[in-house]
Amino acid sequence: MAFEPYIMPVAHHLGDIAFVITDSLEGEDGVQYEVQVLTEEGGIYNIERGDLVPHMTAPQIAAIQAFAASMRSLAQAFIPSA
Repeated sequence: MAFEPYIMPVAHHLGDIAFVITDSLEGEDGVQYEVQVLTEEGGIYNIERGDLVPHMTAPQIAAIQAFAASMRSLAQAFIPSA
C-alpha cells in the first residue's frame, strides 16, 4: 500500500496552562489564558487562547488587580530615582 491510513488525533489531556496579566498605564488591563490540549502521545492537539476576565468573579478580578499593582511597585523599586 502506498499510503498508510490517516488516524485522526484525539484530545486526551491538558498540557501547560499559562496566564498573562496586563497592568497597562493606558488602562487596558486584562488577563489572557493559553491552554495546551494534548493527544494521548503527548503531541499538541490544539492550543486554546482567550480572555479570562469574563470567567472571573469580582473578588478574583480585585485580587489580580492588587497583585498586578504589587508587582508594579516591586518593579519600580529597581528603577533608580532621577
